[in-house]
Amino acid sequence: MQFTAHLQSATGQMPGWTGQAAAASATHVAAIDHATAAVLIWHVDDPKRQVASLTDYSPGAQRLAVRDDALTLQRCQPANSMPAVMTIALSSGAMKLLELDTIHDIAATTDGQRLLVFYQPYPLGSLRITEFDAAGAPGESFDVQKGAGELALAPDGRTWGVTSYNRPASRAVEPTTQAQWRAFGATKWAKNLKLKGFWSRIALCDTAVVIAVGKELVVVALAKNKTLLTLQLPTIAVSVAISRDGARVGVIGDDRPRIVDVATGRIVELAPELHGEPDLHRCLCFDDEGRWLFIGHPAGPIVQHRAADGATLATLRFHTDAVRALTWAGGALWSSSEDGTIIRWGDLG
Repeated sequence: MQFTAHLQSATGQMPGWTGQAAAASATHVAAIDHATAAVLIWHVDDPKRQVASLTDYSPGAQRLAVRDDALTLQRCQPANSMPAVMTIALSSGAMKLLELDTIHDIAATTDGQRLLVFYQPYPLGSLRITEFDAAGAPGESFDVQKGAGELALAPDGRTWGVTSYNRPASRAVEPTTQAQWRAFGATKWAKNLKLKGFWSRIALCDTAVVIAVGKELVVVALAKNKTLLTLQLPTIAVSVAISRDGARVGVIGDDRPRIVDVATGRIVELAPELHGEPDLHRCLCFDDEGRWLFIGHPAGPIVQHRAADGATLATLRFHTDAVRALTWAGGALWSSSEDGTIIRWGDLG
C-alpha cells in the first residue's frame, strides 16, 4: 500500500539542514512540517486525516519580553522556516500567536500595551515596523531600508529605535546603516544616524542609545541627541547592551566580550572563554541597577560579571545548548536556549 500526504514544507531548504523528516511504524506515519514547526501523525490506512499534531518543537526564543503576568517571545523555528511571535499567560499557559511572515525582531513594553514587530510584509519589498496594541490590533507602521538590523526599546517604554541598511546595486559600494529612534506618538524620527557598513546592533536605556556598526561604537544622549562617545572597537560587535543609567555599555565582539565606560571610553576586556567551549556568544544584558553584566555562552552556561570591573562572579548552569536570549525583568534574569527551555533565575546576589 502507498501512503501519500502533502505538507507545506517537509524538507529542509537551507544549506546544512540535517535530520530525519519522516518515520513510520506498522500502524502510523509521522512527518515534520518545517513550515509550521509541527510533527504531524496519521494512521497508515487514512492519509487524508491527521490523528494528531505535536506543535512547538522549535528551539527556544531569540527575543524575550516579560511582564508580571505574561511572556512575549520571538520564537526560533527550524532553519528553513520563519519565526513567529507569541504571548504566553504565565498563570494559565494560554498562548496567543501573532500571524506575520518574515519576522526579523520584536520589542514589547513592560505594561503589555505596545508590541513592535520588525518584518517584511511582502517578498522582496521594503521592511516595516508595525505597532500592535494589547489585543493584537495593528496601529502605526513605519517603512525602513531593505536590509534588516534590529529593534530596541528603552526600559521606561517611551522611546524605541531600529537599525536598517541599504543594499547597493554594486558590490563595490559599501552599504550604509541607518539608526533611527523616536518616542511613541511622535510625528517624526528624533534622529537619523548614518554609519558605513551593514552589521549593526542597537540598544537603549532611558537616557541614551548605543549603536554598533562593524567596529564603530556610538553612544548618543536621547535628550538633545548629543554624541557622548565614539570609538573603534578591536573587533566587529556581535551584540550590545547598555546599563539603565547609561554609564556602561556591554559589547560582545567576535573574539571576546568587553565593558565600555561611556564617560571615559575605557574598555575592560572580560575573562577568556570557558575552557573547552566554543567562542561564539550571542546575547548579553545588564540588571536594572547596572551592577552585573550577564553573558550567554554557546554551550549553555551564563556568566555573571561585575559591571564595575568585569570580574567573574558566577557561572549559571542549567541550559544544555546555546543561549539565545537574555533579559532582566521583574527583578530577575530570564534566559532562553536552543534546548527549548526558558528560565527565570532566582536570587543572584
